[in-house]
Amino acid sequence: MGRAETDRDTRASPTVRAYSLTTGAGSLRATLVRDQVYVNRNTRVEVAGRFRALLDHEVTFGFMQNKRFQNGPAQQQFNLPQNLFTPVAVAEPIYSLVNPALSPQDVTDKGTYLLDRIRFNEQWQLLAGVRKSDYTNKSVAAGVTRVYAVKETTPSVGVIFKPWTHTSIYATYIEGLEEGGTAPVTAANAFQVLPPGVSEQQELGVRSEAIPGLSATLAYFKIERASAQLNSANVFVLDGRAEYKGFEYSVTGELGTQLSLFVSGLFLDAIQKNAATAALIGRTPENTPKQSHSAFVEYRPAMLDGFSVNLGVFYTGPRPVDNLNQAKIPGYAIVNAGARYRREIATKPTTLQLNVENATDKRYWNAAGGGFLGIGLARTIKLSG
Repeated sequence: MGRAETDRDTRASPTVRAYSLTTGAGSLRATLVRDQVYVNRNTRVEVAGRFRALLDHEVTFGFMQNKRFQNGPAQQQFNLPQNLFTPVAVAEPIYSLVNPALSPQDVTDKGTYLLDRIRFNEQWQLLAGVRKSDYTNKSVAAGVTRVYAVKETTPSVGVIFKPWTHTSIYATYIEGLEEGGTAPVTAANAFQVLPPGVSEQQELGVRSEAIPGLSATLAYFKIERASAQLNSANVFVLDGRAEYKGFEYSVTGELGTQLSLFVSGLFLDAIQKNAATAALIGRTPENTPKQSHSAFVEYRPAMLDGFSVNLGVFYTGPRPVDNLNQAKIPGYAIVNAGARYRREIATKPTTLQLNVENATDKRYWNAAGGGFLGIGLARTIKLSG
């Protein structure tokens, strides 16, 4: 069981709008929101066991419940003169709403599920599962109350073949109920909740530990899910379905007693499969890269007991800024570094950890979508004990 609460007292989202490509003159729209509150409660109960009834069964039966609430206070917008090419300092807008209207949202997501891993012999296994979802979303936006109540039963099935004890070849098919999303603050229907939809995932892969200490995976996948976007009227709507397919790989494990390795990557082909807006068909969903890769190593020198250092490089490729693919933000690579020291202090096992994220202090866009560009964090240093 768990409970989380978040209070965000201040949020400001600025956008440059209606600017001239010749002079850069336009308008800075500042959207201010105050006192957002989020409450999240989770419960999950599972029972798992293994028994023999004609065949070898490994069964998991469970129930989960997630309840979420957010109050969604009214936003206040200010339009200030600004120039995209020669920006000038502008006065900070002041949030002046005394009793802002609220757009509350209550979500109850329940699920009962059963999964059975059936072993026929040392080489063949069958995975069979089913999940019954009971989802309710009650929201208020612009004074209009909307309730989405959906009950859906979704299957999962898979086959595993082990040609050798250290290698598995698998194929899986999974369906799931997925939320439709909430309109961003810049949308004409800000905070409106969209109905959920069923997503489908197929995967074919191989996993091997042929090299002792290393686990390697290579998989082909295809995912189809409902897609949402801001339309020409600046309304956030569900608009067809998008397909994501490609290859993912990973290699993790130990190279001897002193070096750990973590490598992973993704090659992705994502397109808007169908849409009410014909211009979107065949386009790449916004903020979706064609590839991303990461490599992380940790070294533990033998002469320094309890001490280790690590280094990681994380790459994300270019991504379209909108669903019409009118422009792209460039790809970027971030370097993270760290050090860890473990020892007993006053008979207590103690770990000191230093992490430096974006160690080269790279300036980059880390996200695009909904009319926004996200700015990546500058060099960030964290120390924990």
